[in-house]
Amino acid sequence: PAPAAPRLLTPADPAASILSIPHLQGRWRVTGVALADGRVQAYAADDPAYMGQVMTISGTTLDWSPSPQPTTANLGDTCIGAATMRLPAAASAGMASALARFGARADAGHEIACLDGGGWGGDGGGARLFPIDARTLAMRWYDNVVLKLEWQGRG
Repeated sequence: PAPAAPRLLTPADPAASILSIPHLQGRWRVTGVALADGRVQAYAADDPAYMGQVMTISGTTLDWSPSPQPTTANLGDTCIGAATMRLPAAASAGMASALARFGARADAGHEIACLDGGGWGGDGGGARLFPIDARTLAMRWYDNVVLKLEWQGRG
């Protein structure tokens, strides 16, 4: 049987409510790491544990490519059947300075839901995507880490 659709709230602005996951297909390389306000486990700005790691989006699946070297980065999640919902700026409180470092705005956040019921980005509401431009995203990840991701192409 098909997994149940996530129960997402109806957004106030339906035209701006969805990031098309299939349109984001390709490989996204981590080119920056910033820390949001709040508790951070053991990471630093531009932490080498995350720098250079690659997230792959294929169809509506988000996954991390195997790391070329040992890392302490939290990269074990897979999201199958990804969908997004636009969030109000208040939902991204505490991330504004980290997002600003990459040129992203807190009021442009999109929460990621996984139709398989799995998590993507774990704690504190899961991962959130923040478009910067056509080839760059910021993504809130575990432990109040914000990753800057640059599109590397479809292959």
